[in-house]
Amino acid sequence: MKKLLFIPMFAGMLTAISMQPEIVIKHHNYISYYNPSTKEADSVSWDLNAPLVACDANPVDRKDAFKTDPLAPGSTSPSDYAVNSSVKTSPKYNPDRPAWIDEGHLFSYQSAMCTAFGIFECFYMTNMLPQFHAFNAGDWKTLEVQERIWARTASLHEVAGGYGVMNKDTSIYGAMAVQLFPNGHLPGGEVIPAYMWKAISTNGKPYSVWIMRNCKHSVGDRGFKTNKYNAWLTSIHTFDLVSIGKEIQRLKL
Repeated sequence: MKKLLFIPMFAGMLTAISMQPEIVIKHHNYISYYNPSTKEADSVSWDLNAPLVACDANPVDRKDAFKTDPLAPGSTSPSDYAVNSSVKTSPKYNPDRPAWIDEGHLFSYQSAMCTAFGIFECFYMTNMLPQFHAFNAGDWKTLEVQERIWARTASLHEVAGGYGVMNKDTSIYGAMAVQLFPNGHLPGGEVIPAYMWKAISTNGKPYSVWIMRNCKHSVGDRGFKTNKYNAWLTSIHTFDLVSIGKEIQRLKL
């Protein structure tokens, strides 16, 4: 009951900031707190446990099937990510895709692949935030892999979302990305978050919170030779916007 009370409180706080009523969308494996004013989820929450990682030994091949969430009329369409075509055809394009924007899962495909409905629903756009490809496949994935290891022997409750807006700093995002997204938004209006965060409670214990910069490259492990996910672990145990903002300033991320 404790965790069920905590999430709506957080969702309500975000609603007050956006001045728009959130839509709480409950799917089989996750809940999306969708914000109509941004066409994105303020946060997504889910449980992760041994049954949801049981098929890791025999993974289901991924076939991307991104789609608009039927429970959120007017929400993001995969076509809003069509900006990638200009990246691929640009003379400055390179294999690292520094300006490529992914539909970044919050509740991951790997955590959904044990059931057919999980696979289908995890591709709803209300479960996505725009992430630079290198980050999505780098630092963000590092924590996704680790949380599934923890879930083999523990019960996790997780919440994830974005914070802030991408700015025009070419040293962080690259000249191409700044040119493509000068106001930090996709053409459809969706915010490209400056940071991604994830909070995990293990067996009902206080949350551990990770905050990562969503940028054109995974900025590395900060010297961590093992347990690289801890490079982004913060000292806070709450994940309201004020706490996250103060922690970003303190860490000078």
